[in-house]
Formats: sequence, C-alpha cells, structure tokens
Amino acid sequence: MDEIITNFKLESLDISLNGFESKHTSYLELIISSYRNLKVLNLSHNNIDFTGLIAISRVLGENKCLKSLKYAYI
Repeated sequence: MDEIITNFKLESLDISLNGFESKHTSYLELIISSYRNLKVLNLSHNNIDFTGLIAISRVLGENKCLKSLKYAYI
C-alpha cells in the first residue's frame, strides 16, 4: 500500500478483482485523494456495495482529472 500512496504521478489505477469490500472504502478514499493526476480508475469486480460507492463518490467529486471510472459487479 505504501508504494501506491507515494507514487503521485500515477494516472491509471486498476484495482479490479482485489476483493475490496465496502469496509475498505476509507483506504480507497485515501488512495484516490492522493492522486491529483488520476485519469483512469478501475474498481470492477470487487465487493463494494451501494453504500461503499457513495463514500467513494465524495472523494471522486474532488478529482478534476478523472476521465474514466470502471465499475462492474457481476
């Protein structure tokens, strides 16, 4: 996790299929808010429910660079 948080130039982050759950949204919020240059974020195929997505959406609203958000829960 430390390696991810210290790479501030990161533009694309694929954390799909990692088993994240809604209880992990505080970590995801920290990661997302650390990257001002993040353009692509893939959260697909994790166990993040509607409540978790609402929590993440607050911090996503602050990111002015994000162009693509992928979320599929099948």
